[in-house]
Amino acid sequence: MRLLILLLNLFLFFGCDLLQPTDNQKPTLTITFPLEGMILSVKDTILVNASDESSIERVECNVENYPKLSDNKPPYELPISIIENHNQELTISCIAIDEYNNKSDEKKVQIEINNDLNPANGKHDGDEFFVTEMFELNQIIESFTNEFHTWGNEGGLERISEIRYRNIKIDSIPNSLENLTQLTYLELTNDSLESIPTSIEYLTLLKTIRFQNNQLNSIPSEITSLKNLEIIDFSDNNISTLPENFSELGCNDCRLKILKLQNNNIDYIDTSPFSHLEILWLANNNIENIDLTCNNSIWHNSYSPLNPVVTLSQNMLCNNPNSYGWCIDDWEIGVQNCE
Repeated sequence: MRLLILLLNLFLFFGCDLLQPTDNQKPTLTITFPLEGMILSVKDTILVNASDESSIERVECNVENYPKLSDNKPPYELPISIIENHNQELTISCIAIDEYNNKSDEKKVQIEINNDLNPANGKHDGDEFFVTEMFELNQIIESFTNEFHTWGNEGGLERISEIRYRNIKIDSIPNSLENLTQLTYLELTNDSLESIPTSIEYLTLLKTIRFQNNQLNSIPSEITSLKNLEIIDFSDNNISTLPENFSELGCNDCRLKILKLQNNNIDYIDTSPFSHLEILWLANNNIENIDLTCNNSIWHNSYSPLNPVVTLSQNMLCNNPNSYGWCIDDWEIGVQNCE
């Protein structure tokens, strides 16, 4: 009798769920790309088809010496970077998992990696793509007097860590820039750049970017993902607006100290998030209003006319309201009296 009462209570508590069958069917999965024996290089995407009587919870793929890849929404696409691999075979293995934690049979394909254009030169494959494109582009001038690149060495592979190109009349940077993952310093000044590739977002070690005196009309929003940036210089261009997410570079974990945007056509910038700035140059723009509170760290540095911490001259600012308070005199930052 007690057992019967216990079963009755369980039924009343859990309701009809006890009567519903549990799905114990395995999902099905196929790897549609790459196919067995394919040759891949640098970057690609694993494509998978998966199905089940219930819903697919996620698809997981493993590649040797690479973090596990996962996707929970069809179409199942799993991007992979293999620029660290050289002339070798890799195995890709994938499974599908449904909402009842049933797993499909594991599917595997073996691929070949051949991303070394010239194995004898010892350069990292991704770097080589960039070096080839960039140096061919630079052949339009006869000599390099002000240009240099600095090579580092990591894991026995030559890696570009710095690029400084000046006075070269080029209007674009190849997309293979993204392969220079050890780059910390990128400078192209006094050139003819009209755009910067969005692939710059992959250069997460960048500390300095200088694009002074070019023909840029905009700043790619992707630079806001570069949290290690300490110096940004887009001065002397044709930039009129900043990316909507530009203020993200003022996050607590960001390191931005120097921001130079003078001699552009910028009409607005929100400086309130940039509490760590030490230098802010905004002279000769179209700024009509700005909020520089006394709490901003730029005021911690001594003002010097030869090396000012803030420049706002030749804008459309008035000194009323004086939102920066008594931190610095109007004349020192070039605020006009519009009365």
